Amino acid sequence: MNSEQLRKFCSKNDPRTYLLNPIRRDGSLYATNGHIMVCIPDNPEIEAAESDIPSFCKFKESVNEKEFSAFVAPDMPEPTKCKCCTNGKVNKCPDCDGDGSFEHGDYEYECKNCDELGFVDVGYGESGDMDCPECNGTGFDQFDTAKIGSSHFATKYIRMLIELSDVQIWTDSEKQNSTAFFKFDGGWGAIMPCRPRN
Repeated sequence: MNSEQLRKFCSKNDPRTYLLNPIRRDGSLYATNGHIMVCIPDNPEIEAAESDIPSFCKFKESVNEKEFSAFVAPDMPEPTKCKCCTNGKVNKCPDCDGDGSFEHGDYEYECKNCDELGFVDVGYGESGDMDCPECNGTGFDQFDTAKIGSSHFATKYIRMLIELSDVQIWTDSEKQNSTAFFKFDGGWGAIMPCRPRN
């Protein structure tokens, strides 16, 4: 897994700055957006932050305890397009320079152009200068879900699993809404469940 592939698992826009870049710790590289996480062996060529948070101990211990089986992609609903972007791409808001607010004189104002998001949809024919933080660059609605085992997971993260090589997965067969753990060629990870949209 190279730097670009690893960064797909990082957050694009989160106040928790430790989620914005891969984290180097104890001979491993971690990448997470708070909903899905991967861990690979350290690679000095990949730029990463040094951070003690978040804690990955419980995940690492859980992976070693589970019995994994081959990952079979579930039947997924027809994807709903993300309403904030065009094909996963947005532009940084030109009025607030991506901050969601701006200062004028001694006052700070909420940016009306982007509704405080810090980004705007791309115009017709444009490609966009950054991945959409609402859908993590997938172009699909973040609330679409599919069932694996007894729990539901966001389809945008299931699609990220499908892109990995030789995926094996463990889900709790009895407890609903539990974290799933997976292994892939070159690493392991965890994916958080979510409630299906009614």
